[in-house]
This record gives sequence, C-alpha cells and structure tokens, in this order.
Amino acid sequence: MLPQRSEETTDDALLIAKLLNVLQLLNYDIKNQKKELVNKLRIYYEGNSITQDLLNEFEQTYESNRAIWWYTRDCFLYRMLNRALRQQNIKAIFLFGFFIVDLFKQIKQINQFYFNSSSIRVYRGQLMFQKEVKRILSSIAGGLDREGSCYGPLDVCVNTFFSATRNCDVALMFAGQESSIFFNNDLQSVIFEIKVNLTQNETQYADISTMSVIDDEEEFLFLAGCVFQMTSIHYDYNDKIWIIKMNALNNHDRRLRLGLNESQSTGIELIGIGNALFYRGNKEKGKRWDIDMKAIIHNIYYNLILRQFDPNDIHVPACFAGLANIYSIDNPDLAFEYKTKALVMYENHFPNQHNDVIAYIYSLFGDIFWFDDEYDLHFIIIKNIYHTMYLIVL
Repeated sequence: MLPQRSEETTDDALLIAKLLNVLQLLNYDIKNQKKELVNKLRIYYEGNSITQDLLNEFEQTYESNRAIWWYTRDCFLYRMLNRALRQQNIKAIFLFGFFIVDLFKQIKQINQFYFNSSSIRVYRGQLMFQKEVKRILSSIAGGLDREGSCYGPLDVCVNTFFSATRNCDVALMFAGQESSIFFNNDLQSVIFEIKVNLTQNETQYADISTMSVIDDEEEFLFLAGCVFQMTSIHYDYNDKIWIIKMNALNNHDRRLRLGLNESQSTGIELIGIGNALFYRGNKEKGKRWDIDMKAIIHNIYYNLILRQFDPNDIHVPACFAGLANIYSIDNPDLAFEYKTKALVMYENHFPNQHNDVIAYIYSLFGDIFWFDDEYDLHFIIIKNIYHTMYLIVL
C-alpha cells in the first residue's frame, strides 16, 4: 500500500470504486459465469496440474456462501483477482464479477451482527522496499523527529482486496526480517496498525475469522476501494520494525474522499466509468493501446454490462447514452441513434427516473446542434436539460 500522491492515483481509486458499485447492479448467471472464468484460467494455468485440480474443485463445489473461504485459500483466486484490479483489466474484472459480488454480500452479512458500533485495531505485516518507506515518510511530514516518528495525516486509497489480522504477533511473522532506521537493507519490515469501526452499515471490511480457511490467524478483510487516513509512521527500536498507523474511513467519509456523489444515480456512475476508460485510453494511445478505443469500450465494457441486464432494465438506456458519447465525434449518425434509443426508452418505460442521465442525453443532443450552427435547436435542448433536472423553468 502506498500513499496517494497524484491525480492519476486518485482517478485509479475512483474508477475501481465506481466499477465495483456497477458490478453489484448486475444479475449474474453464476453457473455460466463460473464456467467461463474457469475455462479462461485453465488456459492460463496450462501445464500446472495442481492449479488445474483446484480449478476443477472450484467449478464443481463453489457456492456464493463460500466466497470468503475460497478467497482466503492459498490458490489462484486471490492472486488473479488482485492482479486484474491492479492492472485495471476490465475484461478480467468482469470475469470475476460474480465472485466479487459474493464477497461484498458476505461482508455485509457479517456486519449485520454488530448492533452497536465498536472500535478495534487490526494489523498487517509485510516487507516493503526502502524507497516506498521513504516515500511515506516524505509524504506525511517530510522526515523523522529525534524519536524516530513522523506524523500525518495522509489519505491512502487501495485498489485491491487485502487481509489483516487482530493478532499483532501474526502480523509480525508476515513482516519478515528486521529493519534498520538507517535503511541498510533494501527490504524493510513494516507493520500497518489500522483502527476500524465495526457497524451494521459497514460494507468495506469485516472480521472474517469464522469463514477463513485458516481460522487461527484472526483474519480481517478489506475490500478493494477502501480509503485510509495514514496518521503516523514510527520506527520501533526494540523490534527493529516500522509501524504505520492508519484509520479506515467509514462508508460516508470514504465516498467524500473519492468524490462519489451520493445523489447521483447508478446510471450516471455507469456512464462515468465508460467515459473515464475512453478518455484515459485515448490519452495513452500510442503507448499501450494499438486498437480502436471505441471498440474496446463498446465491446469490453458496455457489451459486458448489457449481457448481464434484462433488456428492460433501467440501466440499459444509460449504456446507450454512454455509447452515444464515445461515438459523438467520429460517428455522429450512430451516436444519434444511441441517444434516441436511450431517450425513448426512458420516456416510455422510466419517466422521472435517472433524470441526471436524461439531462446528460439532452446535453449530447445539444452538442450536435451547436457544432452544426443550429443555435435555436441548441437553446431548446438547454431548456429541456433545465426542465429535466428541475433547476429552473424557462
């Protein structure tokens, strides 16, 4: 885990957080999705007989109420899932979609038993490169004081799932070798001490010790998209280890830090992800992308979503609106077709719902008329946007 230092890192965290929200809207055919995931992984692990056996076991025995158990098992699942999240591999993330949703559901179920809020501390031990520790030091306060301490705060966004433990001794085992305050070793032993508040409404983390494969590690799981406030880093001269203290933010504070607008509809979040992927891909084209970005977003993002929704689901026209945006410049006729389909579907089936998406569609129509010098039509469109959002009546 590294401190958030740039707009790009912030955007990555926001993108993952929004994408995971969208995944929870989808209706998965678990049997078929599981088969598709297993088939892809069989190809990837070709020649690895141990993993092939585990894949057979997963396909034959996996059930939704065993998601945490499978995640904590030392096998392909947690490795490939977190790799997909780190790389923002949208196609791979969708392959794991049913499993991610099951993890979120189990976390919510566990926290239903907390009738009163309680605060606890959990620990994560790991080795970090010295340059990463130095980066945290400089990010929090610029350096150590005489006692070997440095104070924050600093927000940290995590794009993957990760585990901690209630037992500090277990974390110390994972932290490995001793470290030196003078950075004599390239790898440094680090303990993250994390304060969390357990409530019924929490959906981002939970004590999973009763569902984990290894029940004596007192395991605690944080889901991808969690945000932490790093408050201090301290060098423990006795144990020769770095101790980094953090607070896990609750749902409300996390959404504020990530800029997630609770008043936005899920439809507009769905479009936002597609737009973010599209614009980022265009920015990076020539470096990593060697095929048409519109085809990537259309086929890998929107089509994967449309496959999971019923044809009459309220999120289908939002997908059409997102597709209209990515085709609006190079293929205005196709963009017009998608915008019209989206608007007709909203007006006929979902009146006065997802008004922010409807206003977005009107704005896309307005762009067409503006660029074509049809200013009167553009003004009519602007009036429709205001009417739709109930901001002003012209």
